[in-house]
Amino acid sequence: MPPSASNGKAPADNEKLSPSMSGQTATETFWFALKAKEVAARVETSLDDGLSKSEADSRLKRDGPNELQGGGGVSPWKILFGQVCSASQFSSRRRRRRRN
Repeated sequence: MPPSASNGKAPADNEKLSPSMSGQTATETFWFALKAKEVAARVETSLDDGLSKSEADSRLKRDGPNELQGGGGVSPWKILFGQVCSASQFSSRRRRRRRN
């Protein structure tokens, strides 16, 4: 588990303090900035062997499945529409400048 602000330690360079939904301050870890060995140590696993079957089952039961939450993001049509609108706004602004 990542360290929390309640453990009395100051956040490391790759961490920052942020308010949690409960109103307490929690430590947010920038996992991408850590070395693989440090991540493995923090999540209590082995880089060579991974989790044992029993530990994986235990974590699945405790934390739930490793899935992204949410609605799946922005549809490709919405992205295309946004790009077309941006391009048309840009070109109409250029036309207005030329007229002035």
